[in-house]
Amino acid sequence: MRFFLTFIGICVLASCQQKQENVSIVEYRNGRQLLTLNNKTKNGEKLAQPSVELLAPDTIEVNEKFKAQIYLGDKNYRLIAAYFDCQLVANPTVDTVVYTANDYKRLDGCKKELFVKNDTIRIEFQPTTSGIKTFSEITILTLDKEQIFRTQNYSFRYYVAE
Repeated sequence: MRFFLTFIGICVLASCQQKQENVSIVEYRNGRQLLTLNNKTKNGEKLAQPSVELLAPDTIEVNEKFKAQIYLGDKNYRLIAAYFDCQLVANPTVDTVVYTANDYKRLDGCKKELFVKNDTIRIEFQPTTSGIKTFSEITILTLDKEQIFRTQNYSFRYYVAE
């Protein structure tokens, strides 16, 4: 009898342990996802962010049109939006409706959005001064296959010749 009760106790503990591993730590507030999983899976395990790839010339001339395309190297993520000149927010959230009409409330602290088409950020401008330049920090909003939003920051350098 003692063996049977011990066996039942071990089975109960094992099943509780297994259920705890599958607990999602994704948090929502008022229909918005808290961005607390940028480096974690929904179960809290460590997660590497997708690589960001840049397709752009290294050098351009003053008043020449600079064109850049930025995309994710990991196809398990979709590039949803990209912002620049974002303010630091204590507990950032994102509107979970992908094609929301309320663009300026999409990501807390971000109001200036870059053009995104087919999972690619497209940037185009004409520099007016020469030298080594750094593009403003870009906040990239991604969505994975489990429908979890994440953000990561990216910037790049380019040289403007006279």
